[in-house]
Amino acid sequence: MLSGSCGQAIVDIQSRYLEAGLHMEGLKWFSLHGRQIRKLYRQHFGKAFFPELEKDMTGDCIAMIWSGRNAVKTVRMLNGATRVAEAKPGTIRRKYGDPNNLTNNAVHSSESSKAAEREIHLIFGKNV
Repeated sequence: MLSGSCGQAIVDIQSRYLEAGLHMEGLKWFSLHGRQIRKLYRQHFGKAFFPELEKDMTGDCIAMIWSGRNAVKTVRMLNGATRVAEAKPGTIRRKYGDPNNLTNNAVHSSESSKAAEREIHLIFGKNV
């Protein structure tokens, strides 16, 4: 999922995923807030950084569904390390994330296929 902070990077990010052989199955531009953020990031709720994460994620977002061989692994590799300062040069987070802000790392990627299914359901609904 792309946060509003990197909206200008949409074409670049999509191109990277496409060039890696992935296929876009869905795209949704929507406003993310409160309860949705708490559901989406439930594993982080109550942690010290959660209020900052909620603040950074509130607002316009673009969610994309990508499929293909090893899609979750490929997306995570292209995105780079969660902590921008640790992301390798050339990764999406290194280019578009904020190294001074732990929670503003430009993109979200599911940690597993099971997590992706849950997140897709939360954002796109049951019919996807």
